[in-house]
Amino acid sequence: MWQEFEEYEGKVHTSRSGENVSKGNKQGKEEVEACIKSPDNSIRGEVIKSVRDIGDKVLVVVYRLERNYALVITAFKSSRKEKYLPTR
Repeated sequence: MWQEFEEYEGKVHTSRSGENVSKGNKQGKEEVEACIKSPDNSIRGEVIKSVRDIGDKVLVVVYRLERNYALVITAFKSSRKEKYLPTR
């Protein structure tokens, strides 16, 4: 996953609807980038959902790869780990 992200020069942008990703008590940009670069799970469809275990919750970053960057649509924390992480 990270290799594919590097091809997009490692740049992360937020969509207009995802602008609040790094504001207020939302996830910080560094946390979002870390989830994209080093996810515990990736779910692919029309968009990519990168999932990272962060203790009692998971961070889910929804994005798509554009020409030379990752466009973050939204990011959120969920307590439903079983939905986003494979059973170990």
